Amino acid sequence: MRQNERRRVALLKLLAGIPKPARKAIVRALDESMDSLIIDAQSDEEDKADEKESGEGMDATRSLREPDASGSGKVSVTKLLFWAGSLLVTASCLVIFAPSVIGIAYLRSFGTFQERAAEQRYLFQYTMMMNTEVAAHDAQYWEQGDAEMLLKYTIKTLEEKHRLVRIGVGNIPGTDSVRDLDDLLLNGGTCLLSGGCDKLVYNATIGFSKATVYNGLETITRAFLDASADFLSAPSAQRTTAHDNWRLAYALSAFMKDGLLQESETVYNLVLNSLQMTSTLTTLVFSFACVIIAAVGVFVFRRIVMELFEQANELVDIAFSVPRHLLPPTSAFLRCLDSGGLALEMDDARG
Repeated sequence: MRQNERRRVALLKLLAGIPKPARKAIVRALDESMDSLIIDAQSDEEDKADEKESGEGMDATRSLREPDASGSGKVSVTKLLFWAGSLLVTASCLVIFAPSVIGIAYLRSFGTFQERAAEQRYLFQYTMMMNTEVAAHDAQYWEQGDAEMLLKYTIKTLEEKHRLVRIGVGNIPGTDSVRDLDDLLLNGGTCLLSGGCDKLVYNATIGFSKATVYNGLETITRAFLDASADFLSAPSAQRTTAHDNWRLAYALSAFMKDGLLQESETVYNLVLNSLQMTSTLTTLVFSFACVIIAAVGVFVFRRIVMELFEQANELVDIAFSVPRHLLPPTSAFLRCLDSGGLALEMDDARG
């Protein structure tokens, strides 16, 4: 306590000896006095804490920030807010790229889907052309039997291709991925079979049943292939354009080509929607990240201001705890204490 008293007297003499004290000089002197007083006042508590803890004493800064802390395992709210905000901002920045990746995946799927749809349309057209040439008895463009041989080959090729077109390959979706396929395939051409059409429902036009539609293009393609194969297996004299299976295959071929075109347009619309979704999600996530950054800044700034306010209160308490009889009557510090700080402004104005 004597050492503390000597330091306090020295501080008062220092302040009293300043002819025209300024605010910065007084604050600097108070800071120096505060360090000495706090270290002396906390010495007993630090000794007790050293016995309970690992022997490391508190420094003056930690005493100001956490005067009531009894353990070294506590983490300040500022650090918690900082780390939580950093994690949220990092996660938000990573999520920004997710919609872009989704959009690129849609574009890649769209390109592959278009290629397979074009191949499917070509196979339908080529198979139907071979059906027509067989119906003409190979008399127009082919040698006898050539068109029949090519028709068998195209039927076999379609059988191998149509399933891959439906289910997709690898990560590329097939036609089953088009969810509104039923809306595209419910209306078609006219049933030309005199005995009725087995897998189709009719109301002035051909319309596929829900069960057939949900089975995807594979079932419809299978009907086309079955009609073509039945037409090919018919006697040579009956393989004409008037044959029911030829007419059914022709109707299905035209219908399926239109359906694939509509599907391609639908997938294109899906790609556009995905790109719009990408733009919207990117904007939302970026805005969310900005809000998180601003919130973290506000919380951290608020915490810093609170800590500075607590330190300022302790400074004021130390300054006003100095005994008045130890101060010279003409001391500017005494005038400052008596006026509650107003003497500083008055003295600065006179200076």
